[in-house]
Amino acid sequence: MTDLNVGVLGTGAVGDAIATRLIEVGYDVVMGSRDAANPKAVAWAERTGGRAGTFADAPRTARSCSTPPPAALRSTCCAPPAT
Repeated sequence: MTDLNVGVLGTGAVGDAIATRLIEVGYDVVMGSRDAANPKAVAWAERTGGRAGTFADAPRTARSCSTPPPAALRSTCCAPPAT
């Protein structure tokens, strides 16, 4: 676990894209869904090295937990993590 902990809520295409990109740029990500055993969340975690959890787990284990608007998402997901 790093100091760059983020929770992404949702396992759809947008949640998957956000969470995957955050992993790629160095964040430790928990993908939250209704059930920690959600097949999409589990498959994503196995594919990326992130962690699957519930909607409650994501904010508890993350330093930041949100679904930003598209403009904020572009700057977050396309830039290296702040140190």
